[in-house]
Amino acid sequence: MAGAQRLHNEAVALARAGHSREASDKLLSAIRTAGEANVDPRTLKALWQIARAEGDWKTALAAGFRAAVRNPQDFPFVDAVVRSLHECPPQALLGDSGFRSRPMAVLPPFLSVVVVSRDDERYAAVDAQYEKTFAAWPHERSQGSLFDVRRLRSRFCQVPGPGRRRYPARRCSGRGILTSTAR
Repeated sequence: MAGAQRLHNEAVALARAGHSREASDKLLSAIRTAGEANVDPRTLKALWQIARAEGDWKTALAAGFRAAVRNPQDFPFVDAVVRSLHECPPQALLGDSGFRSRPMAVLPPFLSVVVVSRDDERYAAVDAQYEKTFAAWPHERSQGSLFDVRRLRSRFCQVPGPGRRRYPARRCSGRGILTSTAR
């Protein structure tokens, strides 16, 4: 592990000196030395950043998504990796796969968060956590009842009346609804 840390530190020094290709190679060596399961997530994050700046999208995305899987609670980083897909040339993602590319939205979809709670104090604590978690996403948060959640779902997801087939979630109008209970 000490060898991987040494390689990571050397890579950071190389990157600061403007030697991105060499820094990228050192970070890849650090990953091989520590093993993918044991490498410090900071090494993966540094490789994502350097490879992305160099235009090496295959390496950047592999490192970025591995770092995101290793540390999914680092929402700002996970968000940055997902948003970097917008910058990535479609050919780097698709290669010669034969799949057509689709343009990616510049902004993530709007999210409505309804917290079902009778206790205002608990609602405030949960609301503060959602505010922090979704700070980079366009969203609204509200305290509601079970009736409010059903009404919102029917409004945004076009749920038909009783006895009729309900639409699957993927047919929603593009607005996400996240519900939580803080009783």
